[in-house]
Amino acid sequence: MRPASFGRALCFALFAGLSALAWELAFGPLFGYARSLHLYMLGLVVAAAIVLAPSLRRGLMSGLLSGVLCAALALTDPSLATTQLGVLVVLGIGRSAFHARRPFARALLFELGLALASSILFVLVYDASALGSALAMNSLGLIHHVGLGVKQDFAEARRWYEKAVALGNTTAMINLGDLYESGRGVKKDFAAARGWYEKAAAAGDRRGMNNLGSLYAQGRGMRQDFAEARRWYEKSAALGDEIAMRNLGGLHERGQGVTKSSDEARKWYMKAAEAGDEEARKTLRRLK
Repeated sequence: MRPASFGRALCFALFAGLSALAWELAFGPLFGYARSLHLYMLGLVVAAAIVLAPSLRRGLMSGLLSGVLCAALALTDPSLATTQLGVLVVLGIGRSAFHARRPFARALLFELGLALASSILFVLVYDASALGSALAMNSLGLIHHVGLGVKQDFAEARRWYEKAVALGNTTAMINLGDLYESGRGVKKDFAAARGWYEKAAAAGDRRGMNNLGSLYAQGRGMRQDFAEARRWYEKSAALGDEIAMRNLGGLHERGQGVTKSSDEARKWYMKAAEAGDEEARKTLRRLK
């Protein structure tokens, strides 16, 4: 029996992560990132079964079994193969790990989370978007927006956001507004950004209301109007948006559109901090 060491599992984790990057760089542009991730995952579960099993004999047997399952499931539904085999690996090899040494079990859980989670997440979101899920389309846009597991691509992010917007997703409206406000992937256009924030706000989205208030406060694409900014911040804060609460605190601290009041500013900063805003907590420490 081979020693089930933390080092061996950690090496496999590093190998899996680096090989995934190399694989995507090599085959992603050729086959598409989602399809290449399917192929990589099918190979990864076989390799994991062999390398991480407590013994070579059990590793080869589990690798063979995983290979058969891979082929059978891939013939019916690739996304099902990816999802179910990820679960099988976690349950099957994970069970063996708990019968091995404890450091190995911890390393196994770390490796599985590192090597499987991001790939499964991307593939599941991609497949869900194909079924017409506005939430999944927005999530896929966000993945391309920030470059999570794929090359950062604002144009692709915009394409998915627009698909989600067509189905009424307000978060996608805000994300589209952010692209236009920052000029990422599109020509900077404050009027377009304002339009998307207004649509989200009209649908009752508190973040759209806060972002609209910020446009008025900064005078981006319009005349600076602190009174209008305050009105939108208050609408957003009434729905529990902590950033809007912090922004209201800033207006009161600086006396913009309101009577300058340290007490009122501290009240709003306190509300934002209690709602989980870290910047508001830092501001409160500064005001003490």
